[in-house]
Amino acid sequence: MKKNHNITVLGAGFLAGVISFWFNPYNDTNLLGIPIYLVLAVCTFLASLLMTIFLKKSNWKIAMFVVIGVMVAFLGRFIFDMILDSSSHSLFGLEFIIVLGISVAAAYVGSHLRKLIYKK
Repeated sequence: MKKNHNITVLGAGFLAGVISFWFNPYNDTNLLGIPIYLVLAVCTFLASLLMTIFLKKSNWKIAMFVVIGVMVAFLGRFIFDMILDSSSHSLFGLEFIIVLGISVAAAYVGSHLRKLIYKK
C-alpha cells in the first residue's frame, strides 16, 4: 500500500473512533440510544469495507490501519477524560481490550468481505 493510502485508511479508522467515542459523556454507554460498542463495530466494519472497495485491495494491512486509527481516537478521548477527571478511567485496561477486540474483529471482516463481493 502506498504511503498516502496509509494516511487515508488511518483517517477512516480515526473517524470511526471519533464517531463512536467523542459524542457522548464518559459514563454514558449509548449514542442516540444505540450502544457505543455497536456503533464502534458498524463504523469500523464500514470504514474497512469502504477502504478495501475504493483502494481495490483486500488485505490485512487495511484492517490493521483502520484499527490503529480507531485506537488513536480512543486514546485521545481517554487522555481528554483523564485531564478533566483523573479518577474516571479506573478500568482502562479492560476498556482498551474490549475496544481492541471489537475493532479488530469488525475491521478484519470488513476488509476480507471484498473478496466475497468481487470474486475473480
